[in-house]
This record gives sequence, structure tokens and C-alpha cells, in this order.
Amino acid sequence: MVQAIDFGRTRWVLVIEKEATFRTLAAAGYHRTSLAGYGLMLTGKGFPDLATRSFLHMVHSSRPQLPIYALVDYDPDGISIMRTYRTGGRSLGHEENIDTSQLQWLGIRSRHLPSSHQTLEEPRQSQRSGDREIVQLDSTPSRHSSITRYISDGLLSQAQGSQDRISPDSTSSQTLSGIEPCPEESLMPLTIRDRKVAVSLLSRIHDNEGGIDSDDLEETQELQIMLMLNLKAEIQAVDNLGDMSDWLDSKLVG
Repeated sequence: MVQAIDFGRTRWVLVIEKEATFRTLAAAGYHRTSLAGYGLMLTGKGFPDLATRSFLHMVHSSRPQLPIYALVDYDPDGISIMRTYRTGGRSLGHEENIDTSQLQWLGIRSRHLPSSHQTLEEPRQSQRSGDREIVQLDSTPSRHSSITRYISDGLLSQAQGSQDRISPDSTSSQTLSGIEPCPEESLMPLTIRDRKVAVSLLSRIHDNEGGIDSDDLEETQELQIMLMLNLKAEIQAVDNLGDMSDWLDSKLVG
């Protein structure tokens, strides 16, 4: 059992969803070469186990001023994994308090996706699930804004994206902090399962008895954008020929 941690010159902590991404960054020595300074990287290889969450909680408790970031896929499972680290899972109520409430979402998000993406093909099955429904108000979102509505047990919420986040009819390739956004071929349509997971996650967020905070609102908006555009992307979408060091530096330093 870990009883003490020597942080040394550690300036940041990065929680990575995927083992493959973790191994790539570790092999490149990113935790030592980052422009943000020395860092600590860890992964739970998907949904984290109790030991991984306990260790992250210990890191935060020992050095609460140390920023902790999450790097997850842009899909419902990625957001769910991040929330498991931050607030615990829906079936983990029996566990001791090992949450990391200060975990920050580094990426990837809708604004990290190509500026010229189109709405991908809709699933053939109905989007209804019980008394829940995802309603797309405009099948061809405008350049300037897009709105989706999530209806669940009488709850109606709206998410309005800016031109920077959603501009499906744009033909120009924009850059983010001087770095090219991910190529469109890295995007994938949501599966029926993805959509069900997203609706379930939205319901859990808004059924929280403790209220809704800014993180909940941001995740709600991203899930709604994801559902409306019917797309997802993996962490590798921001790779530059297998190297995402520049992208990470732009987020950790900027």
C-alpha cells in the first residue's frame, strides 16, 4: 500500500483513458519533456478500478494545488469514465469517499474536432428509449449555431454551440493554437449503444440530488452536441502522425 508520495518537481497529473495512449506517451518520456514541466501520468485502462481511483484520490489529497487533467475519448463512454474518477459510478455508492472532484477535462471535446465536419449518417433504429427522446431541431445545423433538446421525465435542456464549436458547412481548415485539427476520417458515427449510453448519462447527471455544477453543465452540452452531430472521436484523433505532444503542450501550458 502506498503511504507517501515524493512529488519532486511534478507540476501536473494526467489521467489517460487508454493504455495504448499511456504507453505511447510514457515511451516518449512526455512526463519529463512536457513544456508544462515534469508530470505524473496514470491510466485505469478504461473504467478505473478501486486501486486506481484510490491512488488518484491520494495524490489529490496530498497535493490539492496540483492540477489534475483527464484525457478521454470524445464519446459517451469517455465522459462516463471521467465522471467515475471525479464523482464515482452509479453502482459505487457502497465505496468509501475516493472521488477526485477537482479533475479537469483536458479533452477531447467538440471544439477539438474538424471545423468542416458534416453530420454523419443517423442510426436506422428509433432514438426513443422509454419516455426519453433526443430531438434534433434542425437536421442541417446552421453555421452560426446549433441547438439540441434533451427531454427526460419532463426535463428540457438546451445546448447552443458557437461557430467555433460547430460549423458543418465550413470548407476551410482552421487551426487551434497553431495546430491542425484532427482529420475528418478520424470521426465515427455513434452506434445505437452509444446513443443509449449518452441518454442514460444525461439522465443521471440531471437526476443528481446534490444539484448540477459547471462540470455537469459542460458535459451535458457536449453530450447533446455529440448526439445532434451523431459523431464520436478517439483520443488518437489529435495525434500528429502518432505524436500528440504538441497538442498536449498547447493545452497544459496555454
